[in-house]
Amino acid sequence: SQLGLSLNQGSSLFFDEYNQFAEVKISLVQLDDGYEPINTISNTKRILKDVKPLALFNYVGTPTTGAIMPLLAEFQIPLITPFTGADFLRDSMKATVFNFRASYQSEAEKQIDYLVNQLHLEKFSLIVQADAFGLSVEKYYLQRLKDYDLEPQVSARYRRNSVDVERALVKILQSKSDAVIVVGTYEPMSKLIQLSRSESYSPIFATLSFVSSFELLKRINQQEKVLVTEVVPNPESCTLKVCDEFRMLAKKARWPSVNHVQFEGFLNAKLFSLVAEKCRNFTRHCITNAYRSSRYDLGGLVAEFDDKGNNIAAKVYASQQNLSLEF
Repeated sequence: SQLGLSLNQGSSLFFDEYNQFAEVKISLVQLDDGYEPINTISNTKRILKDVKPLALFNYVGTPTTGAIMPLLAEFQIPLITPFTGADFLRDSMKATVFNFRASYQSEAEKQIDYLVNQLHLEKFSLIVQADAFGLSVEKYYLQRLKDYDLEPQVSARYRRNSVDVERALVKILQSKSDAVIVVGTYEPMSKLIQLSRSESYSPIFATLSFVSSFELLKRINQQEKVLVTEVVPNPESCTLKVCDEFRMLAKKARWPSVNHVQFEGFLNAKLFSLVAEKCRNFTRHCITNAYRSSRYDLGGLVAEFDDKGNNIAAKVYASQQNLSLEF
């Protein structure tokens, strides 16, 4: 739940400031799908009928976003900056999907390269959320390991929207893996790490940006070794102009802290405002064309799209705990 809340908190931070000065106001309508695809479909149909939006924005999750793909074609509506790095959103046929974040493939490859080349690890285990998200990411880890003539000691599953990781842990303990890669969300991963600690097992735990490093790290012991790939710079320490802008507005709003997910939402909103300003008439067609083959400077961070909506300037960063990183 914190993923969606934080993402849209960041977007709202930008839109609230933007709307004070803009001639045309931008309204962000939010509904809760509980990370269940069937709810995503009903919510989307409700918004399309009652709100008639200019675009769908900030959808969170691979299975949930995947569920509404037929509606994009039916209603000819763009899907803008979904919070997922799934490959099906980067298919050449998805001409009305505009991705800002790096792909899960890029994140997975960056992790394995670091763990193998810099830390010289050889024994890996995979714990994967049993749904479209898990399956879409697992293949990238498996392929990158294969590139190094490696394969996981354990490949285990757990149920979405659950913390049922005990059986997976039993297999991992037997494998004595050097690194445990988790494809999932912050609650089951934090539980897995806590249970591992109780068994005196302390491998390196690695995961994707979707987990939210902020939510994960505040739930676990500071002694754990953790690697989280990120798709935006660290909003607390980066020196870009847009980072300064984000921190200033967060301070103005009296936020106690900032995190990567909030910052991603902020960037998504700022990008949309720059795109929208190219349109004299606010139409879906204009918005779609304004994203295509355009380059936008958000304040030191560049978003550049090809004609199919793939962001060709996306980068992978990292958050870490008790690791030395040279990403």
